[in-house]
Amino acid sequence: MESDIRHLPETDCRKAAEALARSFRNDPGCLFVFSTPERCEKGMRRIFRSWLRIMATHKACWTVPDCSGVAVWYSSAAKPALACAALFQTGLWRLPLYMTPAEQYRGIRFFRDLKKRTENEETEEHWVLDTLGVAPEAQGKGIASALVRQGLQHADKAGKPARVITHNPANVPFYRQFGFEPVESGGIAGTEVQVIVMHRKVSDTVCC
Repeated sequence: MESDIRHLPETDCRKAAEALARSFRNDPGCLFVFSTPERCEKGMRRIFRSWLRIMATHKACWTVPDCSGVAVWYSSAAKPALACAALFQTGLWRLPLYMTPAEQYRGIRFFRDLKKRTENEETEEHWVLDTLGVAPEAQGKGIASALVRQGLQHADKAGKPARVITHNPANVPFYRQFGFEPVESGGIAGTEVQVIVMHRKVSDTVCC
């Protein structure tokens, strides 16, 4: 499977965004913002189309030949520039135009919480697993594991730790296979949405 991992071509961003949107259809964090799986898939499709376009130009996206699985990895040192570029160059600023007032309100709460937690991250440079998803019909084939290993190999080669934030407690055992451990957990105030921040130290070997 590792031999199939490649950088996501810009020409495949729409296809990859479709796979990611379906993989996040029932994600607790996304459902908090968009309320229903249908609205969630539609909203996340717009977000991922914009996000992947800018990240692909920075060679921060990895995928498989059919784009059924995608991971976005980058160094924390590049995050501010990437975030600014993504907002203005890909049109993410227009996203609220396609959201209901209630979705806009919940989206602001969600991203404020995420921003607060990322600002609290350690100052040491580290690799960030920003996005990981596999289309439902392609799950169980080892694609997600291969995409995680790809980024961790680069992090270990650079001698840097890695971080990931998940809003789905069911994902914790999966990430633990690769050496990630929870360092912060809690929830978005006044909601049932859980937030787990996980950290992985530099390693000589990548498990699983």
